[in-house]
Amino acid sequence: MLLKKNTNSKNEEKKKYSEEEKTKKPTRRFYLFILAVLLLIIIVVIVWLWFYFQKPTETQVSFSSAPPALEKKEKTYKRFDGRYVDFDYESDYEIKFHHKDPDKERVVLESAYLTSSVSETKKIALTVENLEGRTLAESANYNLRKTYAKKYQEEKYKAGGISGIVFSRQEDLYEKVIFIPREEYIVEIALTSLFLSEKDKLDVELEKIIQSLDFK
Repeated sequence: MLLKKNTNSKNEEKKKYSEEEKTKKPTRRFYLFILAVLLLIIIVVIVWLWFYFQKPTETQVSFSSAPPALEKKEKTYKRFDGRYVDFDYESDYEIKFHHKDPDKERVVLESAYLTSSVSETKKIALTVENLEGRTLAESANYNLRKTYAKKYQEEKYKAGGISGIVFSRQEDLYEKVIFIPREEYIVEIALTSLFLSEKDKLDVELEKIIQSLDFK
């Protein structure tokens, strides 16, 4: 009788354990399912972020149908009004000095000095010397350049109805002077600059001044 009771007790315990196990299994599966879903979401997010940061950023640049052309600023000129001669000069120059001597007995009848506001090292100098009873060889400015033959190159000038003698400095800086003899006076125009590298542009500028000369 005692043996039968022990057997029944064991069977009841097994039954109870079996029921507990059945209750636990669905709970574990649920948690495992939730964990799997979370892992899947994490993996998807990581993959999306990786692709997102690997994707090059796109920059939109809009262009007009035709890019605006660079405006080339044309040079403007002013007119120098002298007693013996007029000429055109670039408008960035300022007249620093202009002397007109009414006394025709003096050697220097007129002189002027112009400085560029863009580059103060660039200057135009005008001198009008009295030639009555004198020759070109008696001009101090002419003789000064004639004396330093190694420093100045001498050449004849004839263009646009104007004839004269040009002296060009060969070193250190740009200096070019033209002597134009007239019947009663001689006109001297000099263009100087510290920048010898701009020789070609300065030659063109001086040529425009010479060709714009109007003798009175």
